[in-house]
Formats: sequence, C-alpha cells, structure tokens
Amino acid sequence: MLLTVNEAKEIMEKNNGNLICHSAELTELPDNLTVHGFLDVSDSNLEKVPYNLKATAINFSSTRITKLPDNFTVPDCLNINHTDISKLPKNLSVGGSLFATTTKIQNIPADLYVGESLYLSDSQLDKLPDSLSINKDLYIDNTMILELPHGLKIGGKLNADCTRLFDLPADLQVGYGIFLSSTNLYELPDNFTVNGDLNISYTKLLSLPKCLKVKGRLIMKGLNITKADLPKDIEVGETIVMNNEVVTLEKNRAFIER
Repeated sequence: MLLTVNEAKEIMEKNNGNLICHSAELTELPDNLTVHGFLDVSDSNLEKVPYNLKATAINFSSTRITKLPDNFTVPDCLNINHTDISKLPKNLSVGGSLFATTTKIQNIPADLYVGESLYLSDSQLDKLPDSLSINKDLYIDNTMILELPHGLKIGGKLNADCTRLFDLPADLQVGYGIFLSSTNLYELPDNFTVNGDLNISYTKLLSLPKCLKVKGRLIMKGLNITKADLPKDIEVGETIVMNNEVVTLEKNRAFIER
C-alpha cells in the first residue's frame, strides 16, 4: 500500500507534525515527502526509502528496508534496528544517535557522521574505520569485532562486552566507562586511564598493567588475579569488585571493605 501525500498530511496534522504509521499494509511512501517532526514507520512492511525524503528523526526499525540512499541526512536520531541493512551509505549524516542493532552491517564507512551515540550491538560488525570519532557512547557488544582502530575517540562510554577483542590500542580515548567483559582480552596498555568504570570480568587477563588508573569501579570477576596481585601503582577511585570480595584502595594498600 502506498501512503499518499494527502494521507500523510492528514496524519501529521493530527500528530503535531509527526508522521506515525505502523500498519502492516504500508509498503511505500511518496517521493519528496517532508516530515517536519518524527517519522515512525517501524513494524511496517516499508520496502525502500523514498526519493528526497526529509524528516527530523526517523524510525525504520523492523521494516523491510535493505539499504539507505547515499548522502542521506537526518538532523536528529535514525533507527534501523532489526532490518536487513548490510551496508551504510556514503556520507550518511545523523545529528543525533544512530541505532543499528541486530542488522547485517559488517563495517562502518570512514565518512559517517553521528552527533551523539552509535549503537551496533548484535550486528555482524567486524571492523571500525581508523580515527573514528563518536561524541557520546559506542555500543559494539555481541559483534564479531577483533580489534579497535587507532585514533578511536569516544566522548561517552564504550561497551564491547562479548566480542572477540584481544587488546586495546594505546591511543584509545574514552570519556567515561569501558566494558570489556567476556572478551578475549589478554592485556591492557601501560599507563591506561579510564574516567569511569572498567569491567574486565571473564577475560583472559592474567595481570594488570603498570600505572592503571580507574576513576570509577574496577570490575574483574572471573579472573585469576587476587588482592595480593594488584600492582602497587594502581589507582581506583571507587571499589574493586573481585570474585568473592570488594576491595577499596587506601594509600595504595588494599583492604576488604567491611
């Protein structure tokens, strides 16, 4: 079913400029459609993005769309969760967050712009471009990724739980927490600083690096590292959560928090 321009206008007039249509009968939107608010066609049978579509924010999740047009711009958030999209287009620009979980996406183009967070959880992602910069959070948990690129900058937190990551680049910059549980991580860089929590539970780490600084909690369950193995130069702002104890550092001495 093609949603006509007049039908679209009627829906937007009733919804303060937003176009919301979850109908299973919807398969096509008109070309040159402009939505001054939120376009939400999630859970419909929409098959393609119409020519010259313009909307402030878009939700294409759980539709039949398989690709996005080149030079596609969304001023606010774009949601393509649970679609069969396997490749992001050239010069994709998303002013808010890009939600691309549970997709077939394997890599990210170097010219991608995301103004806030990038969610790629449960996708087929196996590579990120060098010098990728994300203003807020990056979620790549439950993907096939093996390594992080050099020059990666993340303004918020990094969630790489349940990936195949085995180490981290020395120049990695993360604004807040780093979550690496259930990965193949076997070492951390020396002089590594984390501005929030660091979760390295159930990894292959056998020791901690020199001059590790964690401003939040250090979570390290399932590791064969004891309180006695903690380096003397380690700094942790809050607690260290180990297998059967919670440890607090005081003047570089560990004691069990009572």
